[in-house]
Amino acid sequence: WAPTGAFTPTEPASPGKGYWSPMFTFGATAYLDAARTWSVSALGRYELHTEQKDTDITRGDDLHIEWGIGKTVVKGLDVGVAGFCHWQITKDSGPGTDNLKDRVFAAGPEVAGMIKRVPLINRPMFLSLRALWEFGAKDRPEGFRSVLTFTLPF
Repeated sequence: WAPTGAFTPTEPASPGKGYWSPMFTFGATAYLDAARTWSVSALGRYELHTEQKDTDITRGDDLHIEWGIGKTVVKGLDVGVAGFCHWQITKDSGPGTDNLKDRVFAAGPEVAGMIKRVPLINRPMFLSLRALWEFGAKDRPEGFRSVLTFTLPF
């Protein structure tokens, strides 16, 4: 048994990772003008990783910071720049691990808006789309990711 699902060290497609990862999260948003049309925000999380089941390997702890700078162009529609930073804070330990700590950064455009009333559910919905290009990677590949988020308040 593993906290994230079944894990078998010899199975590359195990649904779980075989270890616990307590996470501490913090974040804030600040408005840069009296009309609240400019905003800057950051969300950070620190992940602690426990020893992986049946392998004697412990992955290094990670610090992630997601950030954004946005401008409201019309009520209910924001555009801006978003990104993230990832640093492995401590080294992996155990058999077969190296002394490297990985990192990667990303940035790109984001657009976010609100649909006041979604048909059938008669509720508002928030949508955002961001495209992020990774750079500055160390001990890991660089890539591109796009994120589409639907938020339905209750």
